[in-house]
Amino acid sequence: MEFTCRRCVPGDEEALALLGGATFLQTYATSADAADMLAYVAEEHTVHQYRHLLSDPHVKIWAIETAQGKSLIGYVVLVTRDSQNSSNCVVKRLYVLHRFHGSGLGKRLLGEAIQAANADGFRTISLQVQDLNERAQGFYSSFGFEVVHEEPFHARSRQYMVSVMRLSL
Repeated sequence: MEFTCRRCVPGDEEALALLGGATFLQTYATSADAADMLAYVAEEHTVHQYRHLLSDPHVKIWAIETAQGKSLIGYVVLVTRDSQNSSNCVVKRLYVLHRFHGSGLGKRLLGEAIQAANADGFRTISLQVQDLNERAQGFYSSFGFEVVHEEPFHARSRQYMVSVMRLSL
């Protein structure tokens, strides 16, 4: 199967919302409360939210799509404005449908984000990953990301712990 990696544009918000919700549910189905997940998806993975992200000049989104059919199967969101550190940018989301894990598509997406961060002159990239998601932590570690601290992440009424990981560029 062949894939294309491309920068997302207005008009991609519906596909991103569907993919975002699906991949979020796949990722956290065994480590978060179902009601928390559904509430989070209903709030954060909407067409409106992705339309807002696509119109923000400080946000870059790349997607992987199938060559045949042009279906989005993974994406990365890079936020190039960090209110706490102007030399840092943030990978807000990186998801690939479970069926395509291990195919190198996540590496391709993260590579796009790192390349853009370098080109834009950022010194670091940070991201959050759930403490229980050892596979994702290992993936990011393979790029050189290191855990710098832990912090709470709120979804509905519960608090989950996430590791903040950072990569020096």
